[in-house]
Amino acid sequence: MFVDDFQVIMKRKIEIEVTCGYGFLRPFVEQLPTGVEGGRVLCERRNCVRQFVVERAVVVVKQFVRPNMFNRLIYATLRRSKAARTMLIGRRLLQKGIETPLPLAYVDTYDQFGCYDIGYSVTLYNESMELNGWRTLPREEQRRLVADLAEFTARMHRVGFVHHDYHEGNIFYRQANDGSYRFSVVDINRGRFGCVLRWRCVKDLILFGFDLELMSLFVSRYAELMGWCAERMVRSVLRRHKMREFDRDRVRPFIKQLLGVKPYGARI
Repeated sequence: MFVDDFQVIMKRKIEIEVTCGYGFLRPFVEQLPTGVEGGRVLCERRNCVRQFVVERAVVVVKQFVRPNMFNRLIYATLRRSKAARTMLIGRRLLQKGIETPLPLAYVDTYDQFGCYDIGYSVTLYNESMELNGWRTLPREEQRRLVADLAEFTARMHRVGFVHHDYHEGNIFYRQANDGSYRFSVVDINRGRFGCVLRWRCVKDLILFGFDLELMSLFVSRYAELMGWCAERMVRSVLRRHKMREFDRDRVRPFIKQLLGVKPYGARI
């Protein structure tokens, strides 16, 4: 009896929230921490993203990598997890007219000591294409696409949201019947709502892999829509872009090699 009681006390805590109207997903969501077989792998880098068909819904499950010990304590006590933030931010973006996959559920798990462990985010499947595909478009279509992207980005920033990881891999696009391009954002858990400051917006524009002509067109159009000096914004973004490339290619690898830092965390 003592052993059984001890095992109950040490049982992992699991926190689940399912969006109203999607209660039929709960049995599927409850199985995520123990492992769900099948599904189509969409991405398997740091986090694992898979697509499933559950009854009448096509859903995407993102399994976040286990955080380092510091963040495990923070998520257990002071801050919402990435999975929970994905749901909260997603709902708010949709309310403000910014497209993002509809958040359906999230799961947060904690170990036997109360520390945060693994999180899962469940969203509706987005049939649009990753913006990485812009390279395959004709040049004139590329120009039209970055101009429409500038309008979307300006609208997103004007509602007070800064993404903090804004690049081609986290943006999906489709072409509407009128020939214009529509966009939606994913991987939104790092983003924040707040006062729109120019330096924060500049940081949100420097991760794109556009060539010089497209980057200048994108930033110029964005600056016009925000009411800022286009020439000044282009200079600021290009300067920060070069600084980031130097930091990514030279400084960070040197520091990591010096400190012997290795990626932390493992996927279950």
